[in-house]
Amino acid sequence: MVEDLFLNEATIKALFREGAMPAPLENVHYLGLKIESFNDELVLAVVCRFRGMPNLCALYIKTKLRLNDPES
Repeated sequence: MVEDLFLNEATIKALFREGAMPAPLENVHYLGLKIESFNDELVLAVVCRFRGMPNLCALYIKTKLRLNDPES
């Protein structure tokens, strides 16, 4: 029955890789993500997490991405 959830990049990827049923996150209202770099695998994992959060009201993303980095 978590309402506030904070995940880092490694945890997001691990949850997605396991391929098991996603944790029940329907009560999450606030989600904080600490992201070092965006890539296709991470975006897909985050989107899959969002689908299981119908009551999400606030999203906080902390990152150190450089705007001039073509990989970002």
